[in-house]
Amino acid sequence: MTNPPARLTIYQQLLSELAELDKRIELARARERVHAIETIHGLMDTYGIKHKDLVGRNGRRGAYQVNALPARYRDPATGQEWCGRGNVPRWIRGQDRTRFLID
Repeated sequence: MTNPPARLTIYQQLLSELAELDKRIELARARERVHAIETIHGLMDTYGIKHKDLVGRNGRRGAYQVNALPARYRDPATGQEWCGRGNVPRWIRGQDRTRFLID
């Protein structure tokens, strides 16, 4: 059976090797990232693609503005309003909705 200090030494050596590999991986990723960005810019220039073509109008990828719908129902007691979409509010749940319609 091997003595515990020898195992600890092997463990520490493996941790050291892992740390070195992590550094090498990060360096390789950084180099390849620079190359990828240059390639992407080249393709964008070739095809006339602008940054705004890739992202939504407000700068977020795929994001778009959702316009609020006008209220169709109003609770006469509290003045709370509901457009008719989504979860049904407690104040109208189980009741005749025509009573709460906004003219």
